[in-house]
Amino acid sequence: MALQNFVDFSTNSANPYYLHPNENPALVLVSPSLTAKNYHTWSRSMHIALISKNKDKFIDGSLPKPPVSDPLYAPWIRCNTMVLAWIHRSISDSIAKSVLWIDTAAGVWKNLRIRFSQSDIFRISDLQEDLYRFRQGTLDVSDYFTQLKIYWDELENYRPIPHCKCSIPCSCGGIDSVRVYREQDYVIRFLKGLNDRFSHSKSQIMMMNPLPDIDHVFSLVIQQEREMLGSNSDSVSEATSDSAMAMQVNSNQSNFNGKGGYYNKGKGSSKGGNRVCTHCGKTNHIVDNCFEKIGYPPGYKTNKSKNSSSSSQANNTSNASALESTQQGSSAQSSFQFTQEMYQGILEALQQSKVGSQPKANSVTTSPFALHSPSSNPNGKNPSLWILDTGATDHITFDLSSLTTYQNIVPVPVSLPNGSQVLASISGSVVISPLITIHHVLYIPCFHVNLMSVTKLASTNNCHLSFTTDLCKILQNHSLETIGTAKLQRGLYVIDTADMIRSCNSISSHSFELWHSRLGHVSNSGMQAISKQFPFIPCKNNMSPCDSCHFSKQKRLPFPNSITTSLSPFELLHADVWGPYSTISLLGHKYFLTLVDDYSRFTWVIFLKNKSETKNHIINFVAYLENQFNTSLKCLRSDNGTEFALNDFFLSKGIIHQKSCVETPQQNGVVERKHQHILNVARSFFFHSNVPLTMWNFCVQHAVHVINRIPSPLLKSKSPYELLFKLPPTLLHLKVFGCLSYATTIQAHRTKFDSRARKCVFIGYKDGTKGYILYDLHSHNIFLSRNVIFYEHCLPFKTVPGPTPSNTPSNFPLYDDPLDISPHPCVDSSPLSTGLIDSTSTSPASIPPIDHTLDSSSLPTPAATAHPTHPTSDLDQNSIDQTSSHITNVPVTLEPPLPLSTRVSTRPKRPPGYLQDYHCNVISSCTNQFSSNVAYPLSSVLSYNNCSPDYKIFCCSISSTIEPKTYNQASKFDCWKKAMDAEITALEVNKTWTVVDLPCGKVPVGCKWVYKIKYHANGTIERYKARLVAKGYTQMEGVDYFDTFSPVAKMTTVRVLLAVAAVRGWHLEQLDVNNAFLHGDLNEEVYMSLPPGYDASSPSKVCKLNKSLYGLKQASRQWYSKLSTALTSLGYQVSQADHSLYVRSDGTSFTALLVYVDDIVLAGTSMEEIKSVKLFLDQQFKIKDLGQLRFFLGLEIARSSSGIFLNQRKYTLELLEDTGFLGSKPASVPLDPHTKLSATDGVPFDDPSGYRRLIGRLLYLTHTRPDISFSVQHLSQYVSNPLVPHYQAATRILRYLKSCPAKGILFSSHSPLQLHGFADSDWACCPNTRRSITGYCVLLGSSLISWKSKKQNTVSRSSTEAEYRALASLTCELQWLQYLFQDLNITFPQSASVYCDNKSAIYLAHNPTFHERSKHIELDCHIIREKLQSKLIHLLPVPSQSQLADVFTKPLHSPSFSSMMSKLGLCSIHHPT
Repeated sequence: MALQNFVDFSTNSANPYYLHPNENPALVLVSPSLTAKNYHTWSRSMHIALISKNKDKFIDGSLPKPPVSDPLYAPWIRCNTMVLAWIHRSISDSIAKSVLWIDTAAGVWKNLRIRFSQSDIFRISDLQEDLYRFRQGTLDVSDYFTQLKIYWDELENYRPIPHCKCSIPCSCGGIDSVRVYREQDYVIRFLKGLNDRFSHSKSQIMMMNPLPDIDHVFSLVIQQEREMLGSNSDSVSEATSDSAMAMQVNSNQSNFNGKGGYYNKGKGSSKGGNRVCTHCGKTNHIVDNCFEKIGYPPGYKTNKSKNSSSSSQANNTSNASALESTQQGSSAQSSFQFTQEMYQGILEALQQSKVGSQPKANSVTTSPFALHSPSSNPNGKNPSLWILDTGATDHITFDLSSLTTYQNIVPVPVSLPNGSQVLASISGSVVISPLITIHHVLYIPCFHVNLMSVTKLASTNNCHLSFTTDLCKILQNHSLETIGTAKLQRGLYVIDTADMIRSCNSISSHSFELWHSRLGHVSNSGMQAISKQFPFIPCKNNMSPCDSCHFSKQKRLPFPNSITTSLSPFELLHADVWGPYSTISLLGHKYFLTLVDDYSRFTWVIFLKNKSETKNHIINFVAYLENQFNTSLKCLRSDNGTEFALNDFFLSKGIIHQKSCVETPQQNGVVERKHQHILNVARSFFFHSNVPLTMWNFCVQHAVHVINRIPSPLLKSKSPYELLFKLPPTLLHLKVFGCLSYATTIQAHRTKFDSRARKCVFIGYKDGTKGYILYDLHSHNIFLSRNVIFYEHCLPFKTVPGPTPSNTPSNFPLYDDPLDISPHPCVDSSPLSTGLIDSTSTSPASIPPIDHTLDSSSLPTPAATAHPTHPTSDLDQNSIDQTSSHITNVPVTLEPPLPLSTRVSTRPKRPPGYLQDYHCNVISSCTNQFSSNVAYPLSSVLSYNNCSPDYKIFCCSISSTIEPKTYNQASKFDCWKKAMDAEITALEVNKTWTVVDLPCGKVPVGCKWVYKIKYHANGTIERYKARLVAKGYTQMEGVDYFDTFSPVAKMTTVRVLLAVAAVRGWHLEQLDVNNAFLHGDLNEEVYMSLPPGYDASSPSKVCKLNKSLYGLKQASRQWYSKLSTALTSLGYQVSQADHSLYVRSDGTSFTALLVYVDDIVLAGTSMEEIKSVKLFLDQQFKIKDLGQLRFFLGLEIARSSSGIFLNQRKYTLELLEDTGFLGSKPASVPLDPHTKLSATDGVPFDDPSGYRRLIGRLLYLTHTRPDISFSVQHLSQYVSNPLVPHYQAATRILRYLKSCPAKGILFSSHSPLQLHGFADSDWACCPNTRRSITGYCVLLGSSLISWKSKKQNTVSRSSTEAEYRALASLTCELQWLQYLFQDLNITFPQSASVYCDNKSAIYLAHNPTFHERSKHIELDCHIIREKLQSKLIHLLPVPSQSQLADVFTKPLHSPSFSSMMSKLGLCSIHHPT
């Protein structure tokens, strides 16, 4: 047949007849729906949606309807109907009625096109009119361009440029000319609609030939807008049409004093008053919305006298207004009163720029500085003199050589006081002194003086100016230290840079030692080379001995220099991997990859946790070179390590891989010597600063940063940075490594009396951030900050005796030992740029980043304790055992350990080895032995003294046995071998599979063994259970399975059943079904790999499954169907509230049966009935009677006359052990009330899967631990993208669990049968979505049976609305519980009491009338009113301090938290007394 190639429509997703099971006719593919005015946009959106679903052929007619006899007829009808439904759902109701009776989707599509696509002539006219009327107005450039683009795209859709359809394509270029003309129209239309403040940019663009395209024009204009927004003075930008005005001077002397002067700080200095209109001269608005220009609105009252006054000012000069706003903005920086004499001096100097070609202008006698500077040149220009100007918005220089770095910029018009304008096309930076550098200096050659803007000087150098009668001092804001002076000359304050440099040359020897420390203890020859390039750095002919230099650099004679040289960067790259180092770094690395460019000797080091990471980093680095340097790597030289085995990659890139000979490291000597150099400098930092050895990674990182910027004799006294990036580096940002610093605290969550600074240690720079990496000496956090004050002579870690090669227990690595740091290169963009990228930017998935939110508790400890069960760690000191394979980041300590008490013997005391597998210290002597070695022993929070002997034995039994995780572990024990043999025998007897050859085209699913230990009620082992589980996650829906749903018991149902059993005194029994899933039938054809350890004649054989098996998608459904049929035949009825609950009432006896897969709980009044049910089930399915209910789904159940106690003690202890927190210091609350978490504050956590596993395990723990419900819910919001603060908060939950590992719920046997509910909310608490938190709890008398903490689905406009939604959620839960209790034959004499602490919400629930603040609330929330009227609930107010649901909506402090937990009935029978 013609359509025979589509026969695989049921399995091939690329087949147009294929329909995914999730597809349904109710989908709305596009929005908004089709109306009479939006056909073209709707049709395009609809067409794209149908293409994504592979159904576009049904509307374009390319897939016609097949004959009825064709096998594809039925699939075509189904798909066509589906597309028809999608189209009907995406068009308005009126249009849908008109096409309802068209049978094919293609017919509907054609009908709609004919009806609506031709009625667009008037729309085209409207679009053209809108385009020519549209102006920027109050829109920013981006929004204005976006709106224009919408118009252009719609017009292009109506009238597209035609394509040549001739059989022989024409070559006249007419169509291309039309496209060019249309593009030019777009540019002209865009420029004409811009506001007047872009007039200079418009004129510059229109003069370009050829005219650039619209995207280029937009980028130029948006750049101009950013420069306007980034200006320091909004008033100057508004008054000068956003041009870079150098200075504006008004000769009106009244502006220099009097009430209306520039330095008046009255109302006119407010933010709104700084905006000045260039049309009328008034403040508080700009020219775009000036009423005098566009007309006054109706009824507007004007002040004639004020208007006339303003008009006269505007007629005088617009520069006066601009200068006024400038001076008001500058008044905050200085209180000095400029005199007219000073401005007259500036005018005289600037007058020379107006007539630069006249001889007199260049006369020496006309220069105001000719007699005051010995360095004046014959033309009267002096490049070393700078005039301080409070009226200038930008720095200006006439000397290009004074710019240390510069670049070409878009020409900027500069307005002069005489009314003329000049263009500045070059901007750069000038070093005035070692402590003062000015940036964005405009180069104007026709000027005769250098101008320094006071506002920009103060803002960019963090300083302020103090003026006296003959001197101006430039003072640092934080230290008030004088960093520069300006002398008064002819009424002007002038800075002479030559004097400042001469003063730098007279720096004392103490400053020489300071720079020697800053630069990593560089050699004397190196200091001389640096001093030549940076004159402010002193040098000495004879250096005094330096212990740090000798300790770190004393070495053998170097290898001879290599004779090979490269002519350009990246012709040859040297590579080597170094490691492992015995001490793991703070970031968990043991290796690092070193890359050295042969031409520039620029060095990159990349940290590695394993050598296997090398290959990915090499590939990424080659891509980095191609993208950032626009070049290709030609040759890579390394040793013979397998980590460099990238032959296919090197061949694809054309890279030559040179390998050194075996045991000949000299052939790779460049990188080997670079290792030596790095460690020399790193050790210098280490010995000089005496930082802990665990911080050696920061020493190396800082060393590489400095090495790349130090001139080298090998490079002709140039630095690697300068050779690679063609720009000289800056050294002004360098600080002494390990010095004392104080960082300003962030303002968020800071109260009035909180500290304004944090005492820290400087440990390096972070690439890409203008800040310093600091170590907090108090909280031990590592964070970033820009606002830092340094005391470079003070080294906090020097208080501990300095390390030397003889007294250091674990010496800093020598040349033969490995280190690791991983920076990448980056061009200096600011004084804080490091020129290299640290470990945070190389591989976010493997390297933990450092940020201002990074706590050292997220870093791995370098050493682990002797046994994972008994870590000797203390979380207060951020020291945690690192033995977990799941959670890689754990806290560390950077402080010296506290002194131990005097010991009688030096021999360490340890508990007996045979007790290492036990954590329940029943014997007091064992407890004392553990306590002697562990700072926070488990015995301090866990005891079994309150338990009966039988229950004590039960707890010890289930806690002492370990279940294997893998087949390799289990195969070493005979008990598990027998269990696996028994399972295989049962499967074969049951004829679960047939061993066959795998048919062609079939893919088998895998399988694995799962091991569980089943216990009797007395704690003895009932059996070792090995279960063969199929890896059902590899099954394909629609091929290997269809339906999968199978109900399991809800945990609330479990708690309700236990609470009722405690009050009514019901019997509780437990049983387990042998091979439960094998009783289900399998209707699909499924093949499975042979089980591990299964003997087969051929390894190519597979198992064809005849019956259902654990792990298959459909297995649970098949088993549930079998069990349900059997129980209903016995007279049991399925509860409609929970389909896993079966109940039977027979006269005076009542029996309930709760099913969770193959685990069954029996509860009832008659033990005979329970035994008969067991007998029946054993005959049907073969069960194991486990006796009284003690251990169910990880829940431990203890029963006494007081009631039933439910907890997850074993699960909690295993969680603490797996994460290494058994020895941690306990916390009093699970979440610190002062902790504020968000989705953006912090750096990504390096092990997101570990974080998800941890949160998943904590979520299961909330079934019996309502005390951590809110905390876990809060952290579960970030599982998609966890950050370091989120993981730190999760570790606090673990510490809280350590304080009470056996806490649980007590279902009292004396509790009255009365429902109580508490509902609360925390309004708009989410910082990212501003949604509220719903929290509620339900108690049966005094027994807690249900609770929830969840973020609401929508944003609530008030706290009343949030509380109202919480009440609605609680009402729904109470209604469901009522149904459940009815199935359990429980009736309540009165309505459930619901307590709320918001009176407005209570009033809203009682009031049936909608009003303005509640009409937007969803109707389903008003179920509260219905249930109030039906007497299901009784709504009552409660004081906030008695609101028990408060613990489910927010973190609480310890006293309030403990009180709430006690009222909720949480307790621990295992707590020491």
